[in-house]
Amino acid sequence: MDMTFPQRNTVTRPSESKSRLEWLIHFRKAKCEETLTHMAERLWDSLTCKTNRLNMWLAYGDRQDEIEQHKFTRRFH
Repeated sequence: MDMTFPQRNTVTRPSESKSRLEWLIHFRKAKCEETLTHMAERLWDSLTCKTNRLNMWLAYGDRQDEIEQHKFTRRFH
């Protein structure tokens, strides 16, 4: 039986599709808008799937709203 688990700080391959929620969880590592923007800009070039890009930007907006409203979530990874 394979008992492998996802490793911390792994990079998602561009071909892997992520949901809006998965991107939001990823973006919650950013505690300020500058870091969030930097993360999104770096990811944008690596994503080729239009659905993945859309979900990423929707989650980016969700995280911007959280930062503006001073909502921070506890991170358990």
